[in-house]
Amino acid sequence: MWDEARGKLPSRPGRHLGWFALNSTHRSHKKPLRLAVPCSCRLSPSALRESSLLNIRLVSCTKRNLDHPCPARDLYTASALFRKARAYCEHHYDAWYILSAKHGLVHPDQVVAPYDITLKRMSIVERCAWERRLSERLRRLGSGHIFYAHAGKDYIVHLSSICLVNILEGHSLGNRLRWYNQQAAREGWECP
Repeated sequence: MWDEARGKLPSRPGRHLGWFALNSTHRSHKKPLRLAVPCSCRLSPSALRESSLLNIRLVSCTKRNLDHPCPARDLYTASALFRKARAYCEHHYDAWYILSAKHGLVHPDQVVAPYDITLKRMSIVERCAWERRLSERLRRLGSGHIFYAHAGKDYIVHLSSICLVNILEGHSLGNRLRWYNQQAAREGWECP
């Protein structure tokens, strides 16, 4: 996957059948950047540039929940990583959703009660059912959108059916936190 933080593309993306590249301007960059997108999008680079697709951000939930029902955007704020990821996506993207191990795709304003379920503790059958529900919810958002994931590999592995850019692939937790802080300092927005 393309890595915005390091600016790396897959080695020879033009020769890899699973990728095509296009020029795109992302709001956090003053210059156009080269972006590699999985071919499962089934759109040509020119069609993707000319379309009115949304850039949708997917944030994974965290184990740490508040102890009362509240909007999903607030439920996971006990986690510093979630707070920073939330601030980043609210500043940069057209729309964002939370990948919940219990509920699948959750709108940030949806009221959710605390829970203690993780993908790691699910059986293979449960994970497959979760993936099917998630895929259906993503399809209902419309076709062809580009999804930017700020999620761990346990979630990313289940998102193979969509156009996905994994922003922080390969970064440790500490490096992810540092990256959000650096983006906030460079761009002038508050990073909690």
